[in-house]
Amino acid sequence: MKLFQLLLLFIISFTCKAQIIPVENHFNYQNEIPDGTYIKDVNNVLDKFTGTWLGTYDNKNYEIEVEEVVYQSQIRTSLTYDQLYLRYKITDANGTVLLNTLPLPDDSDYVVMGEYVKPSGSYQLDYGGYEYDCGQSGTIFIKTFNNNTQMKLYLYLGESPYNEIDCPNGFAEQVFPTHTQIILTKQ
Repeated sequence: MKLFQLLLLFIISFTCKAQIIPVENHFNYQNEIPDGTYIKDVNNVLDKFTGTWLGTYDNKNYEIEVEEVVYQSQIRTSLTYDQLYLRYKITDANGTVLLNTLPLPDDSDYVVMGEYVKPSGSYQLDYGGYEYDCGQSGTIFIKTFNNNTQMKLYLYLGESPYNEIDCPNGFAEQVFPTHTQIILTKQ
């Protein structure tokens, strides 16, 4: 009887144990992640993206801060992710601040939330700007190069929501370039 109880206890504890999937393999499991899974940065893949990055494009200065966070899914509460959050400050050539999300808390809609590492090694994030309803949204891709001292940032515009009533002037101007990459240098 004791043997049976020990065996039962072992089976229960084994089946209740959370599964860990490395972040670089998350892309392969997107539609079939089991409950209780932790998408974890076990191989420190996200480290190369974290930090402060500076760059200039079209007479605008970009300060990008990327941090790794542990995120508990709001939809499937049994899922936990190591992912990246991206905040930014954009100034004009005179130093006037055009946009600044650096001081915003993690739960702000304007903090760019990470999704996953792509097979190419780039990282994909979901972007929604201050004028989201007027088309200021898309997918941001970041990829490091030059021994992880530089990073390319690219905004891909997907099918964005657009509401003519709320946007009488048409689509909002994008804050990140859409047809080219910004080259950023790690500080």
